[in-house]
Amino acid sequence: WPGDTPTAFDFVATKAGGYSCNVGRATLSMHAGTHVDATYHYDDAGARIDEIPLDTYVGPARVIDVRGHATITPDLLAGVDCRATPRVLFRSDAWTEVTQFPATWPQLAPGLATWLAAQGARLIGLDFPSVDHRESKDLPIHHEIGRAGLF
Repeated sequence: WPGDTPTAFDFVATKAGGYSCNVGRATLSMHAGTHVDATYHYDDAGARIDEIPLDTYVGPARVIDVRGHATITPDLLAGVDCRATPRVLFRSDAWTEVTQFPATWPQLAPGLATWLAAQGARLIGLDFPSVDHRESKDLPIHHEIGRAGLF
């Protein structure tokens, strides 16, 4: 995310430097690569990552192809029943040039998270930077996801 700590790696000890082993240090933002936003990320009263049951993230998942859609709506997901596969992963291919942060990405329609929860979903995953638009300050979709009991 623009403004986050850049990812870096360096050695703090090396065999060439007289140490018994090579030891490295990685510095990165919590937003680097695949990550999870616990509700505490956007709500001080929300669950912290260590308070979320691990089985939320492990088990059957459904990948839904939303390539070419600017907005992800319940209409796009007609017929989806998430009870057997409660983890919903959206494939957009909106961020294929990894050296540049995208200016835009698909938006989750207001009400989608609530609708998904009613279909049995427990988790929403995506291949773009955020469930809200880039300039959002109040993060309405993040909050809807939290109210719906999703992660």
